[in-house]
Amino acid sequence: MSDHEYKHEDLKSLTHLFRTNDPLNPSQTATVQQKLDHQDAAIQNLEQQLHALQVDRARYASLLCPLRSKPLPIELWGDIFAIVIARLHAQLDDMELESPTSARAAGMGVRENVSRARTKLIQLCLVSKAWRDAVYATPYLWSRLDIYWPSLDFDKVVRWFGLARGHPRKRLCISPTHLYGFKEWQFDVLKRLMEEGPLIEYLELDMINGASGLGEGGRLYAAMVRRLKYPKRREMKGKRPWDLVKSFSIHSDFANANVKDLIIPFQHLTTLHLALPGFYDSISWNDEAAEGADSQVPFSLPPATLQNLTTLSITQCDWRRSVLVALLKWCTNVEHLTLAYITVASLDADDDDDDDLSLVLSSTGVLLPALKVLLLRNLDPRVGRVYPSDYQSVLGVLRMPNLEELDMGFAKVLEWHPEDAGDDPEDPEYRWQDCELLERGMRAFGERVVKEAKASGRAEVTGDVNRSEPEDERAGSGSGSGEPALKRLRLHNLYISSKSLTSILQALPPSISHLTLDSVYSDSTLFKRLEQASDKSALLPRLQTLELLNIKRECTHIPDIYAFVASRRLFGEFNVPGMEETVALKELRMSIVEKKRGNNKSKGKGEGEAEVGASRADDILRLVYGVDVDIRLIREGED
Repeated sequence: MSDHEYKHEDLKSLTHLFRTNDPLNPSQTATVQQKLDHQDAAIQNLEQQLHALQVDRARYASLLCPLRSKPLPIELWGDIFAIVIARLHAQLDDMELESPTSARAAGMGVRENVSRARTKLIQLCLVSKAWRDAVYATPYLWSRLDIYWPSLDFDKVVRWFGLARGHPRKRLCISPTHLYGFKEWQFDVLKRLMEEGPLIEYLELDMINGASGLGEGGRLYAAMVRRLKYPKRREMKGKRPWDLVKSFSIHSDFANANVKDLIIPFQHLTTLHLALPGFYDSISWNDEAAEGADSQVPFSLPPATLQNLTTLSITQCDWRRSVLVALLKWCTNVEHLTLAYITVASLDADDDDDDDLSLVLSSTGVLLPALKVLLLRNLDPRVGRVYPSDYQSVLGVLRMPNLEELDMGFAKVLEWHPEDAGDDPEDPEYRWQDCELLERGMRAFGERVVKEAKASGRAEVTGDVNRSEPEDERAGSGSGSGEPALKRLRLHNLYISSKSLTSILQALPPSISHLTLDSVYSDSTLFKRLEQASDKSALLPRLQTLELLNIKRECTHIPDIYAFVASRRLFGEFNVPGMEETVALKELRMSIVEKKRGNNKSKGKGEGEAEVGASRADDILRLVYGVDVDIRLIREGED
């Protein structure tokens, strides 16, 4: 009898065990295990064959791809590539805006990865001839060049922008490298580009390099500007090519600049980005100051240039408040203003005494009539530098009758508690901070916005208004209608107690229609507090869109959010007393961050039931309350 027949006989003798619960003896157990091993090997062999067949099939299926018989238009490929490159550019710009110091290498002031987009563009050209043709056929892809100072070359820049073929918005960004100083020949090349090179609309000069002994950037830049000459080309006779620059960005530090070196020769700017140290002396506002001192312009910038700006951005800001206000008072046409502070822990509030500035501006303030968007970055809710309720703050000094959007991003600060209280929000001992200064500042800001809007409305009734302005434009703005223009508020990266955050939301102007809380972390009772507010009709009565982004499930009680939305059911019902001036909530957007679990494919019972419950709540909000709901889950560690 063969071995196979013997094993077959052995297995056949075990068939009666399927009908009983009798235990197996050692011989039977060994026989069954051999059978299982044999089947596992057979299954693995079949899986390998199946995988090989699938891979081979996919190779042949690719030959039938519709793109072979009907390729995508070259313009569409160009649009796809443009999205990829624009995203890389946006990441670089956002990194500089959100946290200027994090964009520098090892604290040396060097901006990293400026060539990522250029490298990606070259890689796209190497994929295939079709992709290369699409890249060369898309002028937008060649309209921006990020380059390091040591790599600056006139011919290379001209060739690069030559591929843009007349694209109207050429952008040149020059950044320093690690431990490499600035050389005179680099500014000679820049001077030649200004005089003879392609017409550039956006110019960015980064001269921040904290390495000792490398501080020549500001002096060389100023010398270059003073040597600029009119071009000799006939078609540009009598004109200065650098006057075609509409957007200018300059970054410098103490090591590479002096206040006398800041010269801006571009007379037709609409966008200006300054990242300068606080090396400018405070402007004296005392009565003993010389006559006309209050009309000085910081850095001797031309007033006409500032008055022509529509976008102004000041990052790494550690200026004295008097200097900042003295600059802003000239920017009467700015519509988009960004102030990004340096790490506030390094600031000394005692050094920010501005003579009699607070007394001068407490009754008048600084009027920015055209401002629509205000972005504040790297704020510290503990420090009174920006938020005190008096007129020494930015929000208190600025008068912005047409402000439509306020975006406030905070520096991540967790050193609020004693050592025994823990510094991790998921720690049971963690105590959420009451931000009283922030509460008072936002309350004062909200009251002033409403007061100014009402005063503007009374001025219109009494006829004290510009009648030359179109009626529909006056109605669309907050000024003149008695209704604040502020519609959108975004808070980002804020750790705060539910008590303080509830107080802030209750103090906001009633005109807010779009509220975004992005990475705002509070204790789980927040929305319970909001739902149980004593006067619900006074809490954001015109809110239509609520965005809760990057919230952590561990710190948030999700059912309370649904209950809060449901509690606003009567909003917008004009036949209900007290709800005449309210608007129903229309959109709820949430992204929930969850910890990445193990490799278990099956979800726990509690997690599965929670997701089913959330799905049912979504359906109720959509069908019963008419709210457009969009909920997204984000696993930590996953893209």
